[in-house]
Amino acid sequence: MAMSAGARVGRQLASWFWASVPVWTLGFGTAAVMIHAARKKSSRLQAATVPVYAVGLGLVLLFDPDDGGRPETLFGIGMAINMGLGLLHAVAIRTWVFDLAPISARAARRRSLKARQKAALAAHDEREQARAAALRIVAERPRLAQELGIGRPDLPHRDYPDGGLVDVNNVPAGTLRAETGLPRPIVDRVVELRTRTGGFSSVDDLSVVAGLPPHALDGVAHRLVFLPPVTTYGLG
Repeated sequence: MAMSAGARVGRQLASWFWASVPVWTLGFGTAAVMIHAARKKSSRLQAATVPVYAVGLGLVLLFDPDDGGRPETLFGIGMAINMGLGLLHAVAIRTWVFDLAPISARAARRRSLKARQKAALAAHDEREQARAAALRIVAERPRLAQELGIGRPDLPHRDYPDGGLVDVNNVPAGTLRAETGLPRPIVDRVVELRTRTGGFSSVDDLSVVAGLPPHALDGVAHRLVFLPPVTTYGLG
């Protein structure tokens, strides 16, 4: 479950308070901090560091720096372990102990992937809806369909989204080739035949008259429309 901004700030503050224990307890609380971290994360490696701080605490308790010489040195070593090393250690594991590590690059990629997938699905649904609406216009009002440029991706400044329809009887050869993936010789034959016959009426008509290979249009048949040539309406 995602953490709220307020809760995250509170945890950040608590983590820094925890990490500073070696300083404000003068090292006496360092071993307790490390024990807490080891138990919370069930980490044997972390637990293995606890004796180091226990030894450091023992040096602080057993030797008086006022005695000078060796006791003072051992006391200093104990303080360095529990305050200096303890502080660095606590700060280093703070985000791990409090689960505040930043989102990994892998997690970010997963989130980005989901966002792209969601956007792709939304775009697909929008295209399907636009195509269905455009097909209704083609069936019911073919002249309006031509005025709107339905099936004519070659026309500049088209405002009506048609979901990727292609008007086989009117698009230029280059557009027809690009949109259908048909080889150039076949497209040239289609263009020649539509000019000679006055256009095609359906995918089946196109396939039979142009002698297309079986399944040549399977991938694009749902996007093909067959409006009368523009000259029929005096538009070309």
